[in-house]
Amino acid sequence: MALFNLYDDEATLDELTQLIANQTCEKKTIDYKLTLELDRDEKKNEFLADIVSFANTLGGLLIYGMEEKAGMPIKLIGIEYPSFDFLKGQIESIIQDGVSPKLNTITVIHVKISEGKEVIIIKIPQSLTSPHLVCFKRYPKFFARNSSAGRYQLDISDIRSSIIASENFYDRFRNFRLERVTKLLNNQTPVLMNGNPKFVIHIIPFNSFNYAQHIDMSSDKWLDQFKSTEYNNYRKRHNFDGYLIHDPFDNNSPAGHYIQYFRNGEVEIVDTSCTFTNQGNKLIDISRFEDIILSVIPRSVNSVLNFNFGFPTVVMLSVLTIKGYVIWVNSRRYIRSNGYSIDRDNLLINEIIVQNIKELSKAITYKPLFDPVWNACGIAGSLNYNSDGLRSSE
Repeated sequence: MALFNLYDDEATLDELTQLIANQTCEKKTIDYKLTLELDRDEKKNEFLADIVSFANTLGGLLIYGMEEKAGMPIKLIGIEYPSFDFLKGQIESIIQDGVSPKLNTITVIHVKISEGKEVIIIKIPQSLTSPHLVCFKRYPKFFARNSSAGRYQLDISDIRSSIIASENFYDRFRNFRLERVTKLLNNQTPVLMNGNPKFVIHIIPFNSFNYAQHIDMSSDKWLDQFKSTEYNNYRKRHNFDGYLIHDPFDNNSPAGHYIQYFRNGEVEIVDTSCTFTNQGNKLIDISRFEDIILSVIPRSVNSVLNFNFGFPTVVMLSVLTIKGYVIWVNSRRYIRSNGYSIDRDNLLINEIIVQNIKELSKAITYKPLFDPVWNACGIAGSLNYNSDGLRSSE
C-alpha cells in the first residue's frame, strides 16, 4: 500500500477507507487526529511532540481528519483550509524551527474526501540521527512511542540508549562495508571476476538492519522487475546471499560487473570496466565511472523500494587495487589530467546519506563520492560539475 510507504508522497482515498473497514487501530506506527491546530504555541508543541515521537522510534503516519474511538478509526471527517501549499509550508516551517537535530525526511500529503474536505497525512520515517528533541519556545523534551501508551516522554536512560543505538547504526554500515571489501580483496566474489581494479558501491537502507524484515526473492513481484530489456544480456539467478545479476551471458568468461541484492535490502555493485591501459599508462575512464554511478544507484534503490526498504539510504564507494592509476578525460569536454597517479591501493570514500526520492535522482547528491577520486589524482574536484555544483552537459 502506498499509504504505508513512508518514503514517497502517495496515498489514496481507498486506502484511507480500508483503515476503517479493516479496523486498523492506533499503534506504534499510526495515530489518528480529528483536527490539525497550529495557531497556538501549546498546539505547536503537541504537534512537534507527535512528530519526534515517530522519528525517534520506528517512524509512522499522522492522519488528520479521521474520527476515532478508543483508537479505532470510525469516519473520515476531513479538515478545511484555504491552501494546501500554505499549510504544507507552515508545517515544514514549524518542524524546521522546533526540532533538533533537523528533520528533513517528513512528507506532507493530502487526500480529498469531499468538496472542501481533505485528510492531511504526514509520513515520518525513522530517523538516522535520533534522538530528536522538541526545542520550540524553550520546551526541550524528547519523545518516543510504544504500542500501549502511544507517545511518551523519554527519561535519561532512554535518551542515552537512543544515542548509543544511533551511533551503532553508523558502525554497522561501516563494518558491513569493511567485511565486504575484505572479501573482494581476497577474490571472494559471487561470480568469477576479471583482474581489473574494482569500483564498489554499497547501498544500505537504514531499515536493512531490522532483522525481522527481508525480501521474498522467490516472489513474482521481485522477479518481474528484472524481466525488462535492460537486463536481457545479463545472467540472473538466486544465490545464498539473495539474488545475483551479472555479465556476461556466457558463463565461461569472467564478469566485469555484478549486482548482488541481499535479502535484508542491502545492495552491492561491483564494476571493473572503468580502467584501461594505454602505452603502458594506467588510466581511469572517469566519465564512465560517474555515469555508471548516476545510473545504477537510482535503479538499484528503486528495486528495493517496492519492499519497504528505502530512505534514508547510506551509499558508500570503495575503489580497490587502484594504486598507480591516473584520470583520463575526454579532451573534447575537459582540460586533460595533470598526470598525478593515485598513491595508495584502496580508496574508501566517506558515506553519503540519500534522504528521499528527490535526492536520489539529483546528480549533485553524488558529487561527494566523485570528488575524492579526482582529489587522489591531484585535481580539486570533478570537472563534470560546473562552478554552481551542477553537472555539466555533454
